[in-house]
Amino acid sequence: MIVYDNLAQARPAPCCLSRVAGFIYEQRSLRPIPEVRRRLRQHLAEHFGSHRPIAELESRPSPYTSSFRLDELTVRFTDQSTLRLVLKDLSGDAMLDNARRARPAFLTRPQRELNAYRWILPSAPKGVARCIGIDVYRTGAHYWLFLERVAGSQLSVVGEFSSWERTPGWIAAFHRSFTADQAERLARRAGLLVYD
Repeated sequence: MIVYDNLAQARPAPCCLSRVAGFIYEQRSLRPIPEVRRRLRQHLAEHFGSHRPIAELESRPSPYTSSFRLDELTVRFTDQSTLRLVLKDLSGDAMLDNARRARPAFLTRPQRELNAYRWILPSAPKGVARCIGIDVYRTGAHYWLFLERVAGSQLSVVGEFSSWERTPGWIAAFHRSFTADQAERLARRAGLLVYD
C-alpha cells in the first residue's frame, strides 16, 4: 500500500504476490503517488465541476487484476468524505508476464479500452463503472484509466443461476442501444476489432 498525505512523503509498498486465474505473479504498486494525485485532482475537478482538496490518497493492488496492473484507490477529501476508485494501468510495462506470453501483440492496443470508456460505454445501460478520467502521455509512456470502484462479486463465483441469466440480458440491452450504423461508426472511431 502507498499512502501520501499533506504531511508524509510517498512511501512505496513492498511487492505483493497475487493469485489470478491460477497463476501467482508479483505486482508492485502503481506509479509514484504524487503524479497519480496530481492527475486525479484534475480529473475529479472536471468530474465534479469544482476542485475538491484531497487530504489522503491510499493505493493497494487489486485482487481482480487479470492482464494489466490494477490498483484500488481510496481518496479521502478534506471534508472527510471518501471516494473509492480503480486505476487501470494499460501501459506496456504494466502488462503482467503471463498475459504478455498469452496475448498476441496485435491485441495489445491500450487506446481500444480507453476509447470504449470514452465513447461507447457512457451509452450502456446501468451497471458500467463510470469513467472518472483518462490519462495518455504523448510519448505513449503511460495509459491510465480512472474508474469508479463498484461493489459486487465476479460472476464466476456467483452460484445463483438467475445472476447468470441476467448477464446476457444486459449485454443484449447494451447492443440494442445502438443502431447498426451507430455501432459501426463507434467501433471504427474507437479502433475496436469487429467480428461478424
